[in-house]
Amino acid sequence: MTHMTELLEEKCACMEEFAASAIPTVLLLWCGRTDDAAVAHGSHLDVVHQSILLYLLRTLDGMCGSDVECVGQTESALKLRLLLWISFKALYFEPPGGGHEFPGEWRSEVLRDSKAAERILASEIFLGNRGAVDEQEVEVLSWLVVEVLLQYRNYWKHVDVWGSLEGCRTHPFILWAVLKLNEVGTEGTHPWTLSCVQQRAVEMIVLLGADAVLIESNRELFTDAYLRTLIAAGREISTPELFGELTSSIRDGLIRGDRLYHDDLCVLLETLRRHVSVDTSERRVHELRTVIDVLLNTACPFSCEKEVMRGVEAVCAWFELLGLQEDYRHVLMEGAIDGEVLRSGLSLHELQQMGIRNEMDAAFLLRVLAARPHRRVMPGDS
Repeated sequence: MTHMTELLEEKCACMEEFAASAIPTVLLLWCGRTDDAAVAHGSHLDVVHQSILLYLLRTLDGMCGSDVECVGQTESALKLRLLLWISFKALYFEPPGGGHEFPGEWRSEVLRDSKAAERILASEIFLGNRGAVDEQEVEVLSWLVVEVLLQYRNYWKHVDVWGSLEGCRTHPFILWAVLKLNEVGTEGTHPWTLSCVQQRAVEMIVLLGADAVLIESNRELFTDAYLRTLIAAGREISTPELFGELTSSIRDGLIRGDRLYHDDLCVLLETLRRHVSVDTSERRVHELRTVIDVLLNTACPFSCEKEVMRGVEAVCAWFELLGLQEDYRHVLMEGAIDGEVLRSGLSLHELQQMGIRNEMDAAFLLRVLAARPHRRVMPGDS
């Protein structure tokens, strides 16, 4: 028994070393895909890349053999398998102009092997014998999100990775994501809290472009988890890029304000506003303000009085979060001031005319609304 354990440890050590050295190779191939030379050579280079990736996978599988537990004991092996899975999932072999720059038989063989490898990898990683990726691998998933998906998302940005929504619902990754998002948290936790794995799952869904799949089949489940993840990301000032990428589901119209409860919208608007005030990119500031506009516009459809009131209540609650000295609910309810204030270049006098009579409140509100990069204005700041 001791001898078998030693052999397994030795095998895992060799695989760990191989996987650690192969990861930079995969990322280098990703970088090369958007290179000018790669574009010029089109899909021919793509097939060469996929052939290399298939070789890496077969080598990794050969080192592991029948010891499925070996994969789970090596962090680098899991990282490599995740990278290879994404590589095969984002496969795109159409050459510029629709021509063929290489033998069709070679292309077909590599395409077939890559597609088969993608499905097998996804099953092993997310629904394997050891069970789905869980809290034990959360650091690997965090690495995948921050160091890989955020940095290399242009690799698959223009590729229809998921294709038919109907066929994607049974994909191992989608099944895993739904399974994780359905898990009930610890009793007594804050209502906005998700586990780390649940947050990583949502981030992977958005960054891999699978949000449309989840919206189609699990709208309420995904919308709730998405909001919670967005708010959690909004509090992590160290990764504003992640927050900005997550808002793409809103900008693309998949998540709409009129599908949110006004309390959810209130918290989300506050989170967005905080990021506008601390972001260092003027372009990102503009994007986030656009997101606020979208949410406010869709939260107040004028075709339904009830929906209009729900949007007004959201803005009222947003005002309450700012810690103003006076209560302006009556001003908001009377329609003297509404969501327009969040995106208008108002003067102090104009704001006071709208009903914000207290000069200190008006001045503070203007500072919030006019927040620019490097200005960290938060509720309650003097």
